[in-house]
Amino acid sequence: MGAPARQQLLEYVPLASVWTGEDAELLEKLLSFYPRKRPQRILDATVNGGRFWRGSKRPVIGMDIEPAHRPAVVGDNTKMPFRAVFFDVVIYDPP
Repeated sequence: MGAPARQQLLEYVPLASVWTGEDAELLEKLLSFYPRKRPQRILDATVNGGRFWRGSKRPVIGMDIEPAHRPAVVGDNTKMPFRAVFFDVVIYDPP
């Protein structure tokens, strides 16, 4: 393979977006694809106002370090107040 062909393979083309639906729709697709079994206990460790889950029927425990967002659990996601393997899935949607 010549240099111009190699350069073409290495060119990075960023995508503006790979998802055009609602956040809750994306989460449903991810949660149906990735976990081995359907998750029962889901923690959103950076829940903020809960926008990510609008439209979802899943029961989610929201945690945020900022009490003004009124999460179910006020806490730091680097020092979570839960024992290991308590949740089936932990979601992060950092700012």
